[in-house]
Amino acid sequence: MLRNSGNAWLMYLRHAGDSGFVSFGEAGRAGTEKYLLSHGQEDEYPLAWCIELEQCYKAIAYFYVNEGAMPDWVQWHEA
Repeated sequence: MLRNSGNAWLMYLRHAGDSGFVSFGEAGRAGTEKYLLSHGQEDEYPLAWCIELEQCYKAIAYFYVNEGAMPDWVQWHEA
């Protein structure tokens, strides 16, 4: 999960080297958001990937409780 203020999105990786999936919010949402990673790198990703913050936290809890299973109630986009 990456979060900057009210914008947050998820990446789901199945194994090392997997290109994975990203959450998908509003298809027509234009623009990007910058995210500062813990090691100081700044990355920029589409706002269309953002979903509600509460939904991100709920998905993280689901990952944990279900041994890493992908929640099917999040709309995903292949990365």
